[in-house]
Amino acid sequence: MKAAHFLTKSLRSFQSTWLAFWFTPVTTTPLDIIRIGCGLSVLFLYAFLGTDLLSLYGGADAWIDAAAAHAVDDSIWRHSLLFHFDSAWQFTAFFAVFFSATIAFTLGWHTRWVKWLVFIGHISLLHRNPAISYGVDNIFTSLLWILCLAPIGLSLSLDRWRVVRNAKRIDITARPRLTTHRWACACLRLIQLQMVIFFFMAGATKLQGSSWWYGHALWYALTNYEYANLSVGWLADHFWLVNLLTYVTILLELAYPFLVWGPRRIWLLAEAVALHLGIAILMGLYAFSFVTVFGHVAFLREAWLTAWGDAWKAKFGGMEMIYDGHCAFCKRSMAAFLAFDGLSQIDVRDFRSNPSPTVPDAALEKALYLVTADGRAIAGFDAYRYAVLRVPGLWWMIPAFYIPVLSRAVGRPIYNWIASHRQVISTCSIK
Repeated sequence: MKAAHFLTKSLRSFQSTWLAFWFTPVTTTPLDIIRIGCGLSVLFLYAFLGTDLLSLYGGADAWIDAAAAHAVDDSIWRHSLLFHFDSAWQFTAFFAVFFSATIAFTLGWHTRWVKWLVFIGHISLLHRNPAISYGVDNIFTSLLWILCLAPIGLSLSLDRWRVVRNAKRIDITARPRLTTHRWACACLRLIQLQMVIFFFMAGATKLQGSSWWYGHALWYALTNYEYANLSVGWLADHFWLVNLLTYVTILLELAYPFLVWGPRRIWLLAEAVALHLGIAILMGLYAFSFVTVFGHVAFLREAWLTAWGDAWKAKFGGMEMIYDGHCAFCKRSMAAFLAFDGLSQIDVRDFRSNPSPTVPDAALEKALYLVTADGRAIAGFDAYRYAVLRVPGLWWMIPAFYIPVLSRAVGRPIYNWIASHRQVISTCSIK
């Protein structure tokens, strides 16, 4: 009886630990950060090829014709949509759809279905010309497949922006909470397992080469004609540094799978990121390094992201925007603007129903105002200009507000015209 009771208790404990490991509800924020990184990497990888796309992946003058590419591996798992195209316009249409879907995927626009277009497009390109594929293509494939299964687009996306904007149109103070998902946790675990296997295999494979044991493998890599990105001749006079970096690289790759689960993983992640930044700078493997760095995001604790967000908010938050609540256009534009404030750094006040103790109503009749934490009141265009630099979700607007001369010379007059005609715009705009 005691043995049966012990076995039952052990099985229940194992089941509880297993379910907690795989299916603890979490937000999709880390997954969406990885989504953005993968999207940018795919865009860089293929856009960099430019006019060579047709010669590499299709067309009558392709480097490898479809029959030869198909003959490399004719299994169903190596299929490509490009095998069915024979006209230049078809290839052009394919690339146009693929790049458009990748941009939408990166921005998080209709993410639920465009992610499949990106995955299918990447697989089709990978299988169309296997002769030029290398490790980063396989990493992309694995990450994109997991992201297709994941509930992404619920944070750090235009899909999330639409949800928040629509809620704020009803109640400008609304702050919809991020949805948590059990499956998001499972997908993060899959990416984590992929990263530890990738690192372990990279380290274990290196142990088979004598140059890694002797400590000069890194010299071969950095002076290889194909990959040498910077001159490293000076290292010949400090070869001990080459030895050190060689051993540190292999030690990091072998330790990563075991130590990355620990409570102090942040230091190991920082070292791994430094390693891949070094690979990018010294060897020119930008896409490989960039996507691998984003793969490490899967190990970031949700508590860390929350703490970093709170620290940023404490340092740069405390702003209050005062607007005209009787102006329909003002309400809609304010809802759209504040929907990018994912950290809720900006508070809002309708001076019609809640007069400001800082800014008189007469001034607010003419322009929107922003009141900073230290009590300064900033009007109109400069209020937006102040906010976009301090709210991460608004950083994409920085060029429009900070291009020298042009931003203020053009931006301020445009804002002043809209502010003076806002009532007319409200009656003409579509609700």
